[in-house]
Amino acid sequence: MFFKNLTAFKIEEIDIEKFDESLDKLAYIPCSKSQKSTRGFISPILKNDEKCLHKFNHLAVFCFFNEEKILPAQVINEEAKEYIDELEKTRSVSKKEKTEIKEDVEQRLLPQAFSKYRKTYGYIDLINNYLVMDSVSDKQITEILELLHRCEIKLEPIVKEETAILTEWFTEGTNPLDIEIGNKCKLTSDVGDGVANISCQGSSMLNDNIRSFIDANGHITELAIVWREELSMTVNTKLQLKAIKFIDLVKDDNQHSHEADLLLMSDAFAELIGSMKTWTVSTAE
Repeated sequence: MFFKNLTAFKIEEIDIEKFDESLDKLAYIPCSKSQKSTRGFISPILKNDEKCLHKFNHLAVFCFFNEEKILPAQVINEEAKEYIDELEKTRSVSKKEKTEIKEDVEQRLLPQAFSKYRKTYGYIDLINNYLVMDSVSDKQITEILELLHRCEIKLEPIVKEETAILTEWFTEGTNPLDIEIGNKCKLTSDVGDGVANISCQGSSMLNDNIRSFIDANGHITELAIVWREELSMTVNTKLQLKAIKFIDLVKDDNQHSHEADLLLMSDAFAELIGSMKTWTVSTAE
């Protein structure tokens, strides 16, 4: 089990036993016929396990589970329109009544809708006091944190504000010694009332047009990097990581258990997070 993304938090306070108990109380319960969505925690490793937190060595692993009914607005609108058109043959239908009709149609169709499921894994490193999630989605992270905050845990983000270091690394060559700049980046610039986004990779990274774009108040929002020749990834201005790959690691499900994978990964991530803390400090200095 290797994460492809990384969003990390520093744990300021936790009672792991209380956290364990609280997480079980937030276990996932499937959607009822009238529910649009539901969320909660499930066992991260063992199927049919009632425990939502899997503890071993210095790690505690969890899995956030989200169920959402898929019911296209077009389907609701078309069925509601047929009913409204029929009513309007004999009388007028107010805006409020039309809204109520749409809501009634939605509730009637919900039991027939398919469900979309999403798992998001995370773990707590009890030695280094980090919480790590396999996501860079603001929406997913917010949903998970809303539930975790009920479990008597206090967290602080590793990076509290977005940073401009990616642009500085590229234009000024100030990247740390353990960071090698890759051949892919994403640039953004305010242009009038809109925003221009440019993605480039390969030889275009060496093109002077990128520097010209930056000189015209543009900045790099995502940058491909290699850390210590161990991990390749893309980093954004919040120092969140995605598309993470262990360069020399050969994954073999027949030889490595989930626990062994997690221990290997968490050790590497702990060192990586420690390095990340110095990136903005060294740049400021």
